[in-house]
Amino acid sequence: MVRPGGLAGYFLPGRLRVNPKSMSSIGVNTKRRGRPVTTGKGHLVGVRLLPPALAALDAWIARQPEPKPSRPEAVRRLMAVALEK
Repeated sequence: MVRPGGLAGYFLPGRLRVNPKSMSSIGVNTKRRGRPVTTGKGHLVGVRLLPPALAALDAWIARQPEPKPSRPEAVRRLMAVALEK
């Protein structure tokens, strides 16, 4: 039994009180949206190559033993060799 005025402080005009424990029953969608997280920790460097330079890079890749490196890996290897000097 509720006493007269017993709930008056609970239901104040313009306010809404919510019990946080009652909200825990709502399911939360934990599926990640958007692009996947990249595995690399380095900085992205975008490079545009003109057709002659791209053809030379592809020719270098063709001369490599299997498994052939991808274009980004080929650029990393060539840059490492150039910076060793």
